Amino acid sequence: MEKIALKQHENANDIDYVKELLAGNSSVLEKIENSVQKVAENMHRNANEIEKIASNQQQNANEIIDIKELLMSNSSALQEVVNLVKIISSNQKENAKEIKKIASVQQEIGEQLAGNSSVLENIANEIKRIASNQELEIAKQMNASKSCECEAEKPSKQALVAALVSEFVSL
Repeated sequence: MEKIALKQHENANDIDYVKELLAGNSSVLEKIENSVQKVAENMHRNANEIEKIASNQQQNANEIIDIKELLMSNSSALQEVVNLVKIISSNQKENAKEIKKIASVQQEIGEQLAGNSSVLENIANEIKRIASNQELEIAKQMNASKSCECEAEKPSKQALVAALVSEFVSL
């Protein structure tokens, strides 16, 4: 019995020692408890986020399946669009060639006009000279026929232009 009493006494001492340790480390235990609670809260939040992500992934997978089905059902429409794009592209290439041809012709005309600028200038000077001569001739005719100064007998601008053109053509 003594042994048992001795053991109990040792156990009581050990219990007192553990109590002292626990009492001295109560703030550490509280910190550990708080940390464990924070970890548990974070794990709970993470679990909720993981559930949301899984739900979103499932929605995305369903939408991808819907898109695939839509694409497969509209493949003929897509092929028509591709064909139309090819036709448009071909037409644009042809239009570009035609535009290049027109630009080339315009450039040739511009070069010809630039090359003939002296001829055009001579023609303009000749037309001015003829117009001046006709004005003098008309003035002479008007002075000669002062007996009838009606407006109806004065040559019209149209008659002057016609005379000018016919004289130019005869050159």
